[in-house]
Amino acid sequence: MSALNLLFVLVILACGLALALHGFVSGALARVEKNHALLEDLLYRMQALQKKMQGATDINASEKIRRELLKTSDRIAQTERLYEAAVVKYNEKISKAPGSIIAGLFRYEPWDKEENPINLTPASNP
Repeated sequence: MSALNLLFVLVILACGLALALHGFVSGALARVEKNHALLEDLLYRMQALQKKMQGATDINASEKIRRELLKTSDRIAQTERLYEAAVVKYNEKISKAPGSIIAGLFRYEPWDKEENPINLTPASNP
């Protein structure tokens, strides 16, 4: 095998590895974004249920709303745990090799919860 052929094979392998690692990092970021959006939706739903509860006059309706509030509260707690874990995992992946190399090439930044706050406006929650 000539040196040129060997170099070509090495370049192809390096590109394949880079693409695989890009998927590794971008998949972690997608999980963070998915859990972030789900948390926004659930918190907005909780706000809507609380307003509905305040206006409920029928005891049966308020009991049904109370059960929905409890279920939603449980889902929020679960989603918060998933979101926190996803953020930690993503930030670890882009801070350690080989993910840090891909993060540098594709300009991935650490996920900062202060820069990406949970938005509770109805416009972001269709």
